Amino acid sequence: MFNINLKYYFLRLFIINFFGFFYLIDTISFYNGFFSVQSIFYSLNIYLVYLFIFFEAFSSFFSNYGLNFNFFYLILVNLKNLNFGYVGFIFYQNLNLIYFFSLTFFTLFFLEKSNYSFKLKLKFFNKKRNIFPILLFVFIVTNINPALTHLEILQRFKHIFNIGAEEDRLNKNSIHQNLLYKTFYKNNFFRNDNWFHVAKISFLNLKLVSAKLPQSQNIYNEFSKVIKNEIIEKDYNNIYIIINESYPNFRNIELQKKLFDAIVKGNEDFFIKVHKKKWNKDYSTLGVEMNFFCNNEADFHQFTKLDLKDFVEENNCWINKFRHKNMIYIHSYESSFFGRNKYRSFFNESFFKEDLKKKNLKECYQRFSGICDTEILDNLENIIKTKNNNFLIFLTLNNHAPTKNVTDIKYIDCEKHYPLNQNDQNCILYNNQIHFNKSLSKLISKMSVNDILVFFADHPPHYKHRNLIYFEDTLPMFFFKKK
Repeated sequence: MFNINLKYYFLRLFIINFFGFFYLIDTISFYNGFFSVQSIFYSLNIYLVYLFIFFEAFSSFFSNYGLNFNFFYLILVNLKNLNFGYVGFIFYQNLNLIYFFSLTFFTLFFLEKSNYSFKLKLKFFNKKRNIFPILLFVFIVTNINPALTHLEILQRFKHIFNIGAEEDRLNKNSIHQNLLYKTFYKNNFFRNDNWFHVAKISFLNLKLVSAKLPQSQNIYNEFSKVIKNEIIEKDYNNIYIIINESYPNFRNIELQKKLFDAIVKGNEDFFIKVHKKKWNKDYSTLGVEMNFFCNNEADFHQFTKLDLKDFVEENNCWINKFRHKNMIYIHSYESSFFGRNKYRSFFNESFFKEDLKKKNLKECYQRFSGICDTEILDNLENIIKTKNNNFLIFLTLNNHAPTKNVTDIKYIDCEKHYPLNQNDQNCILYNNQIHFNKSLSKLISKMSVNDILVFFADHPPHYKHRNLIYFEDTLPMFFFKKK
């Protein structure tokens, strides 16, 4: 009896992980490994298996879109308002998850009814047993699905064994893809299920609901309203605007606090406000800049075509009210990137990579190699000509994912903190950000009573949707003013 049960157990383990590999390979669970730790336990009972494979398929759907279980509540209370046509399309795009649950469930159900009998005789394929060849046929057909998981399997295979055609090694997209694989995938043997990750993120998110950062006010307002209240209606001497590329705003309050503390340490004599802002999912950083320069109603396509000076004047943008100040724009990367050289028409002074190199500032060599952001902050007094009446905007670069370390200093042990321990990129982003925040802290300490510094992120890191599960849905917008 023991041997039979043991056979059942190992077959359940094999089937769960076999179908998981083919249909869930593109989910966050498979970043760390290939064999489910949790399946070792719930495979002991067939009813637990049925429950957890459904739970896993459901959780995989949520993780693919960067959602957690708190979103499930929104669905339940808004069932009448759902667009079921769109819901059907989303399910079609995620057929691999339905395949995973269906094939795993029916294969195990069939084997349970057959007492896991594998007598390879012709009668095995008679009318009473024809479900097995049908399942086999369905499995073969379903490996081509909208999620293209078979291509993910091929890429993982090529990456693990370091093989590929010559054109792959020369193709820029392939090089970029290989870099992503190196930073995201550990390829260990064991992994945690998707439901484990989604449950953990949901728990961390619940801790964030009532949490407040020290010396801050958690206020949510529209972007333009915040700017009006905090900047336009005030009379400041120097206004410093720092737009941070890919701020790693993880759903872990401890990690958020460490980032915040790196800024405020030694700056206890400052008023600090923290607003929450949404991020522009359509136009990324350019959309954030447009909203900041002008307002949320401006036309993005017009913004991309016109010189900034003409755009600001035609749309009567709020930033035009500050033309009496010395207007300065700094970006660590090239002026040609997304046509930002058109900003020169509006600002009194503009500094891009090509300009900053002439000032002998150190370059950080990454996927997007530019001047080191901390170099700019640490040498700001040598970059700008005037000491007073400045309106400065600085767009950073170094955390543009995929990124590399900009410092040899290890500010945190990533292996001890979730989700920094999930992939190398999370760890690098976070360490780079602490390094930047420490330089930002030095700049803040030099501010006078009549200065203000605004620090906010343009968007989370440029990850695939499923990786956004690690990050909050909103981004912090910090305001620093000396008491």
